[in-house]
Amino acid sequence: MPVTGLETSLAEATMFLLEILLYLVGGSFIIGLLTLPFFFSVLAYIQAWFWAGDTIDDKRFRLLFKQLLWIGIPIFSIFGTVMALGYFGAPDMFSKRSNKKGPITQIFNDRYDNFTRELVSKQKPVLPQNIKIDWKRAPITARKLIELDDESKKPVPTFNMEKIEEIFGRSREKGTLPPTTTPAAQSSTKIPPALLAFVTEIINRAQNGPIYESTDNPLTADEIIAAESIFTSVVEATKAEQDSLAQKVRSIIMYILLLTGPIPCLVMFASVILGKRQFTLILRSLFRNFLRTSLTYLVIFVLTFVLCAIWSILDFLSALTQQQEGNLKGIITEKYQIPSQMKPSFRENVIKLIKELPPDQQPDVIEDNIMTWAFVGGTLDPEKRTKENSIFFFCLEPKSVLKMMPGLEDLTGEQQRRLAVAAQKMEEDPRAVVIGAAKLREMKKRVGDRLRVTSLNYKDIVFEFTIIESFPDGTRWEQSACMNRKYLDDELSYYKGKTGRDHPLADKCMNLIWVRLPNQQAFEALSEKIANPKEFTPAVKMEIESSAYANFLSPYKSLLIFFRYVLSPGLLAITTLVISLVIGIAVRERRTEIAVLKVLGFKPPTILTLVLGEALLVGILSGFISTVTAFTMVNALGGIPLPIGFFGKFFIPENALWWGGAIGACTSLTGSIIPAINAYLIKASQVFSRVT
Repeated sequence: MPVTGLETSLAEATMFLLEILLYLVGGSFIIGLLTLPFFFSVLAYIQAWFWAGDTIDDKRFRLLFKQLLWIGIPIFSIFGTVMALGYFGAPDMFSKRSNKKGPITQIFNDRYDNFTRELVSKQKPVLPQNIKIDWKRAPITARKLIELDDESKKPVPTFNMEKIEEIFGRSREKGTLPPTTTPAAQSSTKIPPALLAFVTEIINRAQNGPIYESTDNPLTADEIIAAESIFTSVVEATKAEQDSLAQKVRSIIMYILLLTGPIPCLVMFASVILGKRQFTLILRSLFRNFLRTSLTYLVIFVLTFVLCAIWSILDFLSALTQQQEGNLKGIITEKYQIPSQMKPSFRENVIKLIKELPPDQQPDVIEDNIMTWAFVGGTLDPEKRTKENSIFFFCLEPKSVLKMMPGLEDLTGEQQRRLAVAAQKMEEDPRAVVIGAAKLREMKKRVGDRLRVTSLNYKDIVFEFTIIESFPDGTRWEQSACMNRKYLDDELSYYKGKTGRDHPLADKCMNLIWVRLPNQQAFEALSEKIANPKEFTPAVKMEIESSAYANFLSPYKSLLIFFRYVLSPGLLAITTLVISLVIGIAVRERRTEIAVLKVLGFKPPTILTLVLGEALLVGILSGFISTVTAFTMVNALGGIPLPIGFFGKFFIPENALWWGGAIGACTSLTGSIIPAINAYLIKASQVFSRVT
């Protein structure tokens, strides 16, 4: 679904979320089948330790092997547990006062990240990031670089089936064959080998000798911009590829550490306290009833996976509606209409009201703490509009991009510097625009290209843009773009001069006004002034950013309540019921076995412990593997886009790692209580009296 700003329709978003839910169920079942070997591998890993503890063996080599397992498995599990707890912030859980990582967690993160980066550095080397080329003095190299980039964007050639049929004299019905051309992958970030080799050659020449050439045909300004953009994007792409591979390696190693660390450690510790005999019987029972154990695992895995995804989305939306101290922003919108359409003059009115506030309630520089938004949707091809050639612009004051745009706070210093330079260029050239990196790949465009965009909401207006920079991948703006508000105002004035009348949206071309004030008292005072009906016609309102998000989500309130209070408890109830049925069937099938155990001296409380322990082990391990898998997959893939407003992507939070174990433990314990009591009450005499 393309990003459509704050006016994404409720029905469209609802259908998308429900579609995601259906995909989650089907996808989680497939993932559960694929991770089933991991589940039994962890059980085998635990059982290997118990097997190693049985030293009744007369063969020296086997005895030595058992001793190695007996010592090595706990050491590896403790190491994995310590690494996992340290990496995810357990040591600083009670000491940190913000969302920032604590000092101990930071040490674990840095050491682990550096280790994985060194592992992949040979496979994916990074080109030097600080090489500067004066392209004016290297025109031949620049033009060859542009030529190689153009060649890399050409469609991949395929067999022409129509030509083949013509040669062999075959006829076909129209529409019965697949398309005869296959466009190159638009979202791929893989660097073309020829382009990478040439950029590497340029860097080697720049480092080791002269790179500059003389020619009578100097570069144009557009060629210089294009060459610099291609060179920079390739250099940065090598780092992005290494980061991506390092993230995958990091995720795989941590996945193994999580599976072989906390749960096995917990089982080993419990066996030391409660005795190894019960756990040995539990593990043997799980392996003996392979099909039943597998089905129980799949049920818990699927339902926990779905719950994890739902709770992660709810957690993500909840975080948006929480007020952020130290960066209080307000959003001014039209009071009685959605979408908000305000007069351009409202901006100056708001600035006037801010100046009326007491000095301690005014920002240091008002112009740096106010930003307007107008939403401009357009297409590169009005005759054949597609998702690939459609684009959405946030029309704003360029100097406010870095200072006021939400979601850009975590950019690196170099990324912020480049956006600051781009903002300055947009001030100087109203036609300059910044477009998200993902959207550029989708449109098969690059920095330096020119665009002719026909507006969809501002009818009869066509914009001519020059792409000067891109929003980095991973930000919420990677699929969007921003343009200079002055260009929109100029086009509306030109429309009036050409037609003799105002454009229908000329007096409605301001959708939002962002304001940042130093404290809560300032917001309350300004909000009271803005609410005065004499100040604005039509009436407007101001909300703190978190409150505005909450109000924007209010149309989804019923859907979110359904997810939180109906669907989630329903899934928990289904999981509990399934576990109860499975454990109940197992107890009925094993009545004779339980009776034999009682005859052999096993007390009823021990039988109760065996049934509960078997359910708990399967539940905790299945739920834990489910959330660890969800966390690893979603976060390693860079998040999942959320098609509501401009909220960007959501990730599985680190807290989710314990959700699975908790869900599995609660549902398994609840579902196995009645079957465990039935096993506790089994009388050996009654069972054997029925044996013929």
